[in-house]
Amino acid sequence: MGDFPEPGPSDRFLITAAHADDELLAAGGLMQRARAAGADVWVVFATNGDAGRWGVLRRARRLRPRPIDYIAGGEARQREAFRALGRVGVTPDRIVFLGYPDRGLMALAAARPGRRQPYVSPFTKARASPYALCYRPGAPYTSEDLQRDLETIVAAVRPTVVVTHHPADRHRDHRALFAFTRLAIQRAAHGASPPVYAYLVHAWTFPRPLRYAPGRPLLPPRALRARHRWLRFALTPEELAVKQAAMREYRSQLDSPYLRVLLSSFLRQNELFAAIDP
Repeated sequence: MGDFPEPGPSDRFLITAAHADDELLAAGGLMQRARAAGADVWVVFATNGDAGRWGVLRRARRLRPRPIDYIAGGEARQREAFRALGRVGVTPDRIVFLGYPDRGLMALAAARPGRRQPYVSPFTKARASPYALCYRPGAPYTSEDLQRDLETIVAAVRPTVVVTHHPADRHRDHRALFAFTRLAIQRAAHGASPPVYAYLVHAWTFPRPLRYAPGRPLLPPRALRARHRWLRFALTPEELAVKQAAMREYRSQLDSPYLRVLLSSFLRQNELFAAIDP
């Protein structure tokens, strides 16, 4: 396993994540190091994470949350992300929420080309982004709209490094966003495509051990070790402490016992990325 390239002052990082907290688990230390080096860091969230039931239940205080409760949960996830990313040095003007449907990205990806009928979220009941604080308020829930938004952002940012979800992640939103991001890079990157690195969040037997273990390395699952060139990004004790403090800002996620354990399992000696072929 090799080492992830050290960020430099001329780098422009584009990190795409399906949900707020994915980016911090994967690259909370990398973002700190990049900002300290003078690099530009952009974080783009495809959804507001508005299907997160645990946080919605706590806030709504009713067993059957209404659509407006899920939307309020999505707004809360936004506020958490701004606080968490602020701790690792990412400024609000570099944080973008697209507002597409949580747990609906794979349905968008699977829609036949040219289909204009928007997807309807089973949680918010929205067929277009209901969020005022998003890249394009009222964006219809279609594959073409999501793809166009990502391509516009790639063309504007002109990233030198792209970090996104792993194509074998067990979460359907994560796999779908990998495909959308990769296509956006191929279509909109100026000149040669930048290197793309993928991170895992959900996979069988990953992370191991599934608990807080800051003295242990983060290693790829055995089933995927031979499929990629894996790279580690070693964290200093100070970077790990800041990442842990930032993680606490995602309070809605910490309401779930499973997610509380999962999040703490990413506090390790290193972060982990797979180099993806163009």
